Amino acid sequence: MNAKVTVGVPIYNGERTLRRCIDSLLAQTYPACVIHIADNGSRDGSRDVASAIIAEHPDVQLTSHPTNLGPAGNFGFLLRQAKTEYFMWLAADDWVAPDYVARMVEVLESRPDVVACAARVEFGRGEHSRFSGGAYPLRHSIKENLAVFLSNPSDNARIYGLYRRAALVEAFPLRHFHAFDWAATAGTLRFGKHEEVAETLTFRDDTPASEYLAAIQKDNPTRIGRMFPLLPMTCDLVRRQKIPLSFPIIAALINLNVDYSLAHAAYRANRLKRPLGFAHKFWKQRIGWRLGTRNRDEAPRN
Repeated sequence: MNAKVTVGVPIYNGERTLRRCIDSLLAQTYPACVIHIADNGSRDGSRDVASAIIAEHPDVQLTSHPTNLGPAGNFGFLLRQAKTEYFMWLAADDWVAPDYVARMVEVLESRPDVVACAARVEFGRGEHSRFSGGAYPLRHSIKENLAVFLSNPSDNARIYGLYRRAALVEAFPLRHFHAFDWAATAGTLRFGKHEEVAETLTFRDDTPASEYLAAIQKDNPTRIGRMFPLLPMTCDLVRRQKIPLSFPIIAALINLNVDYSLAHAAYRANRLKRPLGFAHKFWKQRIGWRLGTRNRDEAPRN
């Protein structure tokens, strides 16, 4: 099979939903597709489910990491292992419509100026919850697209779109840090535009916003890191990737950093049962719309 698309499926403790995810990929109408599962040291029955899938479908690839590499480590492993022209991740608790890959390839094949394409995303856990605000198209200049994205990355559902692999490899961070997915998706805008198919073809389980904020603690072990959780992401974009800077881009990065510092302060105050009303109000009014998650949020898992 002369494959043009690789789908990387990162999984950590996802035994409940992995088969649904893989079944949606096996049902794709696009014929040339490599499926690679990478288990990130799961402690549940994920490896058993994955092994059963491999026994039924030997073409599906499986890698089991003996220890947890962290989210960016597992995502990056799948990306580096791929050799095809196009690449996408699909989280183990998500699934896609049968024509998803074919529709994304069609856009990338016909639009050399487009580096990534995603479809409309519906969130829910057994029933409809909301539509994602994070897969909107970015069709203008590099600086304009970066300013728009960094002003409103939303839930960044575009991270699970189909990419030109070479561009994604260049943009993907070299180490794990909070919001590494924002750095990766923003970085690909240096190489082209992002397009959206205005049809719901991706379906994702919803996750409480508190889990995303709790990840700040895990991703930033130092006090300064917890005070400024987006500083590593900002440094990656500015210093390593050297994104072009403009006043709107700088302002967007400053706003993001301030917003997240206050959001995390509100989260910690709530956990410690300390009153911090201004920060809680800031979270509801500012961060809620920025992430598209007044009640819910979603971040890359596994």
